[in-house]
Amino acid sequence: MKILFHFVIPSGGMETLNRHRFWALLDGGSDSAFHYCFPGAGLGNAAGIPVFVGHGPDELRRALFSDQYDALVVTTVFEHLGLVRELGYRNPVVFEIQGFGSVERAREQMALARPHVEQFADAVMVPPAPHLIGLAKEMWPRKPLYTMPVPFDLKRFRYRPKGASFPPIVAWIGRIEANKNWREFLLAGREILSRTGNVRLMMFADLSLAPEAERAEFGRALHGLGLAPHTELYSNVRNRMMPDFLSAVSDSEGALLATSRVESVHYGILEAMACRCPVVTSDSDGVRQSVIDGRTGLYYQLGSPAEAARAVLRLLEDPALRRKVTEEALRHLERHFSPERFRTSFLGMLKDLGVRGP
Repeated sequence: MKILFHFVIPSGGMETLNRHRFWALLDGGSDSAFHYCFPGAGLGNAAGIPVFVGHGPDELRRALFSDQYDALVVTTVFEHLGLVRELGYRNPVVFEIQGFGSVERAREQMALARPHVEQFADAVMVPPAPHLIGLAKEMWPRKPLYTMPVPFDLKRFRYRPKGASFPPIVAWIGRIEANKNWREFLLAGREILSRTGNVRLMMFADLSLAPEAERAEFGRALHGLGLAPHTELYSNVRNRMMPDFLSAVSDSEGALLATSRVESVHYGILEAMACRCPVVTSDSDGVRQSVIDGRTGLYYQLGSPAEAARAVLRLLEDPALRRKVTEEALRHLERHFSPERFRTSFLGMLKDLGVRGP
């Protein structure tokens, strides 16, 4: 079986998701390839993975017919559903919902997508995020809908001992944009610093995707809050290096703080769990599949950086709680995010659509 995945740009969570899907399908005997409309920082993570990059009908045609793909998954770019049919692709097409941001924006985008999906897609696929599942059922009540488990390959991304270090590191992973809520991380970081006197703030972002005005505002806030001497900003770090960074956070007895307003999947949280790094997060909907409050991580109330800081300090100051949370998070990751679980669900969906298995 051969599947082609189509998305806008290889960056952030979507590029990570596609990599884990590639491995999960490959280990089960199925091949997959990926077409992106534009180049992005994530191309540096694609070693050994078939990738096409190019914008426009000719480039899409080249990818579509580069092999005999049994199915096509079009993620987010609903405008291309009709185009792939115009180009002559006749096998099943699945529309995947990802990356629509806030609930309001997701509703707006899905309303625009409705006629395209109705006419040209054979099924709709969503991550296990309650707000997206509810909206998809509302928009396409008669279209086959599949909630797809998220794969995470612990053989390829796992803890690497780095040795104890001081001071503790509090990390953040995201984009410099409103939905990722970078300002709340900085405010919480200032609070943590005022209470501990010594902490390293470590931020990972794809700065190439940040609007210029947002980047300028971030710089002003960083200096205005007095955090520049305490903050390390890393842009476009290769994914193969992230286990080293997150393991260093863990070994410093630090934590990951996730501040997003709305998420469908937050791969940064899963990566932290894999590296035994405890997580504090806002309740951004999609994180509920990974973070169970008090068991696999801690929640704080969105909009309250002081509460976020208190939750992080609990983990920094309570070794027994850290150990409990990180151990249970790893077990949860193994049980609920296995590549096998994703592969079974994904291939089951394709079987329903008439695609013969590997």
